Amino acid sequence: MLSILGTTWGLLTGFRASLYETGWLPCHNLELPVISIGALSVGGAGKTPTTALIASLLSEAGVQPAILSRGYRRKSTAALLVSHGDGRGPVVAVDQAGDEPFWLASVLPTVPVVVAKRREEAAHVALAAAAVTPDVFLLDDGFQHLRVARNANLLIVNPEEPFWEDTPIPSGRLREAPTAATRADGFLIVGDDTDATMGLHNHFPEHPWFELTRQTPCYWSLGQEIPRAWPTNENKSATETRLKGSVFAFAGIARPERFFEDLEADGVTLKGQCTFPDHHEFRAQDVTRVIKMAQKCGADTLVTTEKDAVRLPSKRFRLPLRVWGYRLQTSSPETLVSWLKELTGLSSIPDAA
Repeated sequence: MLSILGTTWGLLTGFRASLYETGWLPCHNLELPVISIGALSVGGAGKTPTTALIASLLSEAGVQPAILSRGYRRKSTAALLVSHGDGRGPVVAVDQAGDEPFWLASVLPTVPVVVAKRREEAAHVALAAAAVTPDVFLLDDGFQHLRVARNANLLIVNPEEPFWEDTPIPSGRLREAPTAATRADGFLIVGDDTDATMGLHNHFPEHPWFELTRQTPCYWSLGQEIPRAWPTNENKSATETRLKGSVFAFAGIARPERFFEDLEADGVTLKGQCTFPDHHEFRAQDVTRVIKMAQKCGADTLVTTEKDAVRLPSKRFRLPLRVWGYRLQTSSPETLVSWLKELTGLSSIPDAA
């Protein structure tokens, strides 16, 4: 039954895509070039960290991006400017922006971030109200948002779960059939996996691909500003790369088990763990529950993800709380940026000094 439902969903999403491709449904051209970053899987693919990396690389190359996001699970309904891009970071509360746009605005304070159900509305707001003039729009989680035309369509690949071996929901974890990947202009492989790279090349030999890897995860105290420049050997004053003591972890993200596995791989002594739904709006009773569970299992430190940390109702806990986060990097940033400039017609913009 699940297999039949998955096949049906794949056919329906393929039919929807064909309506946009043939012009039966309108596809809007924005005032600026568009780069879309997305995935076929339903969650935990690393779309938002990848968007942050692309925005950073473009900024460093002298190209001013503006990020357009849906703002999933936000309480506001109208198009909303989350960050002016003037260095202040988010100017609205996390529940109004959505946790992912709020995080993007926090780590990329010189990049305008706008949320709207329809990205063309977000683009209008970015052009009218941002403090800087963007050169290009980035669609965060935009692969299925076919209402907007794009110059570069980037698809994220998880080498541990290659999409060409998966099926659409509910029988698998894909939003569309694997054949939808043919819409991509290029692939971003999040992780170093030779088998996955070979598999991708075999299925899509004409498509360029770029490997992204994680920088060493770090921990910082709740209430500290999210690191904007990722710590290096010369700049570790506010963060740690190791978490000591007996730890209790909690998370409300798409794939919490990966977070717990990462902690254990980092050598963390994990006494217990607790999960909440993805994008969960934490309340005081949730915090009380977490603390009681941690104390019951003998933990002396709490840890959560930076995506969860922005949704916590208080910055004060009866136990020390550390925030875990990571950033992505690529070994070929110049090649990636040059390719994106070519696709978007921005090659004439000189690299930043």
